[in-house]
Amino acid sequence: MQKFTNENIVKMKKKRTRNFFIFLVMIVVGFALIGWGVMEDEKEVDNVVYLDEIITSKDENKKDKKAYLNAQTIPYLFAGYKNSSNGYYIVGDEEFLYIVYMSKIDFENLNKEEIYDTPIRIEGITKETTKDVRNLAIEAYNEEQEDEKDKLTTADFENYFGSVYLDMTAKLTETASPKAVIPMVAGLILALTGQIAALAGGIGILRFRSAEKKLGESGISELDKEMNDKEAFYYKKSGLYLTDRYIINFIGTLRATKYEDVLWMYRYELRQNGVKTQQSIKIYTKDGKTYVIATTPAMTKNQTAVYEEIWNTIATKNPNMRLGYTKENIQAMREKAKEIKSMKKMK
Repeated sequence: MQKFTNENIVKMKKKRTRNFFIFLVMIVVGFALIGWGVMEDEKEVDNVVYLDEIITSKDENKKDKKAYLNAQTIPYLFAGYKNSSNGYYIVGDEEFLYIVYMSKIDFENLNKEEIYDTPIRIEGITKETTKDVRNLAIEAYNEEQEDEKDKLTTADFENYFGSVYLDMTAKLTETASPKAVIPMVAGLILALTGQIAALAGGIGILRFRSAEKKLGESGISELDKEMNDKEAFYYKKSGLYLTDRYIINFIGTLRATKYEDVLWMYRYELRQNGVKTQQSIKIYTKDGKTYVIATTPAMTKNQTAVYEEIWNTIATKNPNMRLGYTKENIQAMREKAKEIKSMKKMK
């Protein structure tokens, strides 16, 4: 099959193919990073410390640690919130008492007589015990003590319950270490970006190949000759050729339009906060379709000059085309569109 020999077309095709494979590599690397992060997170989840070890450790920061407890007593509710089924409970293991914040479902799972003979492992995140919770816990504990000497004071609290409690409502993954979070987030961003870019790039490649197929050998040869002519103008940033007979656009796909087939040309502007940031040229052709043939930034004088040059060049190639987005042109093109639609139905 005949192929384009035009230098800029060849470069563009190579660049698209290269970028497509780069995006595929991004996807692979992204998923690899996600996998690495998941493995690191699993390591962290497995590295859960017994609650008593955290309480008795010399580490000054005992909160936000992953911990577990072998509960061996039915939880005793001593505090909660009006609009929540979660509550603060006193729970014991073989030796000590602890404060655990859990949901009603968690409590029901632990509210079994067998727990005294068969401890149930519970997990969560350590949280610093507030003054209010401390006071309520002491009050609840003292209510169960008949002898005054067995009752606790505020100063005794940490010796009995520790400075932190176990929050079962906080999932272990919520405090995943940077070793796990950073590669997972980076991998997710990389994989998603790669997928979106690869999809767009792959569609662009397929559309270009489809356009080449429709042109056939004679069409490719004709356009190639037009673009390689010394009199042809090439606008790299717009992906556009203006040859002696054609407007050849290869942004997204390959489309060649004869000047004589353009019925109407008008300007389209994109504004942000009232400031023009982008400008395009749209053409309406004999096939009843509208195409964007040039898009340039509107922030620099140089790009504005290029835009005007493209506009003026096309305008001089076909004196019969209508110029500008005016009421007269809009009405005329509406009538023309009806005519084109009727002709298509007759065919």
